[in-house]
Amino acid sequence: MAIQTEKEEMLAPAEVASRMRVSVDTVMRLLRSGQLAGHKFGKQWRVTGPALDSYLALTRSKRGTRSTATDVDVEPLSADDLTAVREGIEAIRRGEHVRLDEYAQQRP
Repeated sequence: MAIQTEKEEMLAPAEVASRMRVSVDTVMRLLRSGQLAGHKFGKQWRVTGPALDSYLALTRSKRGTRSTATDVDVEPLSADDLTAVREGIEAIRRGEHVRLDEYAQQRP
């Protein structure tokens, strides 16, 4: 249930979850970690409308900095590359590990 104070709306975790389209557990994790600003009154958490807006704006701006399809190599894998990937996966399954610098030396 949202509580309206003179200055701003205070939202319960369930309302925040509904607005964010995530689970209440996710909201609680964000609150406990400090990623989402909130106030704790006894055992009850509340989030202000501006705090939620700020968090959503921050996450939207972070999503905007992710790589796009134009930033990646779109060339298909060659048969040799595909074989190397399969061999690497099998080596991991067997518990074998190769350091990156060793791998780079092995590759032509």
